Amino acid sequence: MLKIFRNIRKSLVMENKSTKYLKYAVGEIILVVIGILIALQINNWKQKQNNKVLTISYLEDFKKDLINDTIIFNKAIKRATNTIKKDQAILKINAFESINSDSLYNILRVHHSMRIYQINNSTYSKLLNTGFTEAKEYRELFNTINLYYTVEYKIYGEYIEWDKEQTIDMNDSAFLTINSIDLSVLDENTELNHINHLDEETRAEIIEFILSNTYRNRLFADYTRKSRVVERILIQKELAADLLKQIDKRLKIKN
Repeated sequence: MLKIFRNIRKSLVMENKSTKYLKYAVGEIILVVIGILIALQINNWKQKQNNKVLTISYLEDFKKDLINDTIIFNKAIKRATNTIKKDQAILKINAFESINSDSLYNILRVHHSMRIYQINNSTYSKLLNTGFTEAKEYRELFNTINLYYTVEYKIYGEYIEWDKEQTIDMNDSAFLTINSIDLSVLDENTELNHINHLDEETRAEIIEFILSNTYRNRLFADYTRKSRVVERILIQKELAADLLKQIDKRLKIKN
């Protein structure tokens, strides 16, 4: 094609047809510009298509993360609720004399924090690290996703960290320094008959500690704190469910 244009141009120059040559040159320039614009349009279209495909891929990954988060939230709520019920039940006990020895020791079991119930933000971190910009038609949804993994993620993390720190303090209890109380008997591999034959002095010492304001206040602080943490987890679960619905809606439109 270029060879044909060159031959035509050469012929016009040789025939000294300046006006025709000028018109031809202008026409050739216009054709080149049009060609460039078409190529740019095709390239932009391809980029938009690729960006849309990548956007959808991210949305599918976010969906997987949110589904897994919901499973984590349910486990966290169940565990915290059980801890709350246990703390409240202990505080309601008035007479410990009839409680057998292994039950007494189980009351002293180390409390667990909610630190393992973290939100999975791996897809969001990947998105930030790649400098990805979502397709324009998905911008509003990605703004919601950004809010979930920044503001809401931070608030959730602060509640989990708060419970972690306070639970560690709670486990550093006074009974750890009482010589007559051997918490190693709580090991699953330990013979239970060792627990069932506590001498009266040790039983009395354990009961005295359980009834102390130090221990009761810690139980109260533990279940009230975990109640607030559960409230936050429920909020986070609702946010995740709402975000899942929005993502599902967009993915269905895609199909």
